[in-house]
Amino acid sequence: MRQIDTSYYQSADGQNVKRILVDSYASLIGDLLAEHSAQRVIEMGYGDGDIVALLRSHDLDVVVLEGDTGLCAEGKKRYGADEKVTVVQTLFEAYRTTEPADLVLGNHVLEHVDDPAHVLGQISSWLTPGGRTLLSVPNATSIHRRIGVEMGLLGEVHELNEQDVRVGHQRVYDRESFQNEIEASELRIERLGGFNLKMVSQGQMADWSNDLLRAIYRVSLSCPPEICSNLYAICRKSA
Repeated sequence: MRQIDTSYYQSADGQNVKRILVDSYASLIGDLLAEHSAQRVIEMGYGDGDIVALLRSHDLDVVVLEGDTGLCAEGKKRYGADEKVTVVQTLFEAYRTTEPADLVLGNHVLEHVDDPAHVLGQISSWLTPGGRTLLSVPNATSIHRRIGVEMGLLGEVHELNEQDVRVGHQRVYDRESFQNEIEASELRIERLGGFNLKMVSQGQMADWSNDLLRAIYRVSLSCPPEICSNLYAICRKSA
């Protein structure tokens, strides 16, 4: 996994990404929890800790897997007094557990790791029989990347741009490659879709209101996944 500067996520640009992406991902989590009960959740990456807060609002036991020393320290400082939150400093590839989870959350994980197939195998091993995972990745065929190609900013939609490199992306999935990656694992896709729409860069969306971003998210759920800025998959471990 590429070393990245996690201070980016605390920057103004990083906080804008949170408004655009993480808040939408939180809505997907809320919808999933309304459909399927869970008690124990593994979250892949701490981020800014707000997803942990969402999970705790549902009274769930949460295990956070985080490789960055600084983010682990932040998580332990914020949630150290909560006996239902455990922050583990580990690489996803190395984590083992004897306490499987009902739900594993992997928001923008697979594009970062060296071996996505191995990480998907890890996720399967962490789940209870019939347990689920919610995975998301950036979408290569998003409208904004197509526009980037048209303007000559990208050679083709799967090319890593400056922002991809900055945050440690190693690949950009399209719907077919995302689906194929998962189907080659022990996980079975229950639903695959897209969310959020982007025609311009995240920086150009910095002054867009939260109400506008939420409306775009809601509209995007009924759009063809191929044009959305992100892909998601709800998958189940074979019983």
